[in-house]
This record gives sequence, structure tokens and C-alpha cells, in this order.
Amino acid sequence: MLSDARLEALEAAGLAQRSLNLAATHALSYTFVPRWLMQVGGPSEIGAINMVSDTHRQCVRLLQDGRAGFFICHKSPAAAEDLPERQFRCHPIGRDRLVSLCAPGADAQPLWRLGPEAPRSPFLAYAAASGLHAILEAHWAGHGRPDLEAKMNSVLASTNLEMAKQGQGVAFLPLSLAGEDIARGRLVRAGGEALDVPVQLVIYRPRARMSAHCEAFWLRVTGGDSR
Repeated sequence: MLSDARLEALEAAGLAQRSLNLAATHALSYTFVPRWLMQVGGPSEIGAINMVSDTHRQCVRLLQDGRAGFFICHKSPAAAEDLPERQFRCHPIGRDRLVSLCAPGADAQPLWRLGPEAPRSPFLAYAAASGLHAILEAHWAGHGRPDLEAKMNSVLASTNLEMAKQGQGVAFLPLSLAGEDIARGRLVRAGGEALDVPVQLVIYRPRARMSAHCEAFWLRVTGGDSR
């Protein structure tokens, strides 16, 4: 109620800012979010953007504390929900896949192969603060875990991508992040498509009323669906 009253006072005085406080996970802030924002609208429609790129865990805290108005991340139905529906709205804005990738050898074949007969491969894993860690663990709990041995843990998908390109192991990377390196032959599949982990790209916001500018942005994102 206090938040609503403050917003109404600012809007009545013409002082409400045309700005968005947006949080996004590292994996999406590099490539997906900038392109997606341009599809939603240009600078005149979106206004000023204050974007924070951080781990999934920290972005959740920013949204819960009111320091971010929107949060963009990967989401899997198999993983536990850490933003309850009664407090936050969630809307899908795209699709992605986590793909097992590694560097190619001199013969352009993968340095490691994942499969029933393949030996254990070094794994470039995600640390617990990464949302991709929870997604992979939840998926493997229902579909079986590939024969992998963790070589390192990182909260950054970009770190795992670079380590994979340097031939340090197998990483499950978002196609939205690794697509260019795959196209240029710097990364190749270590396993078949059956090992891919499908995920949604989603945006969260609080259910509480936001500024008129933020509400207008949400309507553009959802195509007029205010739910």
C-alpha cells in the first residue's frame, strides 16, 4: 500500500522516471537480452535501462528486495521454483537448450564423447549459485546423469565456455551463448541431441503494482496480457 501511494504521488507530480531496473543472469545478459530488448521496443518506448548482470541466486535477491523490477533467466519445469507465484508473475519470452560441448581435436572430432560406452569425461560444472546448476541437476535426476567427473565449478557460463574452447573438458552450455562458437567450429557436440536439456527463457516481475512506465513495458512484453 505504501509503495502504491508513493507511485501515485510521483505520477501525479510528473516525477515518475521512465526507467527500468532489470536483472539478468550472466549467461543471458551477453547475447540474448540486448537483442530481445530491441524486439520489445526502441529507446523511446523502453526509456533508460539500469541492468545488473549477476548469478541467478543474487538476481532473485534483487527482485525480492525491490532493487530490480524485472528478472530474466532460464527456467525448467523440473527445477524447483524459487520465486513463488503468489508474489511474482512469470512470462515466457523464448526457448533455449543446454548442449554438451567441447573443443575439437586436430581431426575436427570432439576431444570427448558422451555415451554408454564412452569413458568418463572431465566436466566443467556450474557452482550452486548458478541457476543452470539447479536446472541440470533436476533434469538428470529424471533422465539419468552422463558419466562426467567435475574438473572445476564456475558460476559463469561464459567461463565454462572459454574453458571448453581451451580443451579443458565438457560443458553444458546454452545455445544462445555458444551458437557463434559452434558455427565457427570452436566448439563441437560431445553428445547427441538426446542429452540436450530444453529450457525456457522467462521474465519475472512482482505482482505489486509498478510505475506506469514499468506497467506499460510489461504489457509490451506480454502482448497486452496483464496477468
